[in-house]
Amino acid sequence: MVTNLGSDSVTHIVRDTNEVNANIGVPDDPRGLAATATDVWVASYAAGVVTRIDAVGNQVVAEIEVGGNPVSVVVTEGAVWVADAESDTVIQIDPATDTEVGRISVGENPTALTAIGDAVYVSMAGDNTVSHIDAATGEIVDTITVGTAPGGLAATATDLWVVNTEDDTVSRIGLG
Repeated sequence: MVTNLGSDSVTHIVRDTNEVNANIGVPDDPRGLAATATDVWVASYAAGVVTRIDAVGNQVVAEIEVGGNPVSVVVTEGAVWVADAESDTVIQIDPATDTEVGRISVGENPTALTAIGDAVYVSMAGDNTVSHIDAATGEIVDTITVGTAPGGLAATATDLWVVNTEDDTVSRIGLG
């Protein structure tokens, strides 16, 4: 699936054939997207909404109003995590009830999320840091200074890679 900013939709593309299976309408300005085998979660920046889509039926099954500017989303066991660039928080949603269950204050302008195991990582473009959140407790474990305006994140079993958008560098953070 892919978000379409201009048409406020998500397109489901069949992997084996590269054909469009469905276009699904979502609230204004969809940005971040995370998928599991059964669900797709979409952060709609201007609408302040996180949408849950049934990945098999291609239907919207829930819209969770979180306010602010949700920009990125990641799923862990038993939780959906959303970066809110306006309130400088990471929002935790319970996928069993489709409700917000917590907010964690982080640095300035959180822009991207990734997860590996019980660790959630969030980049903050406004203060050039990445924070590690323990998914079990919702507590910040560590905050690391990286390059200028960190954006995209990718994690392996041993490393977290950070794209620093304003100084054209990549930071590597060793895990463990």
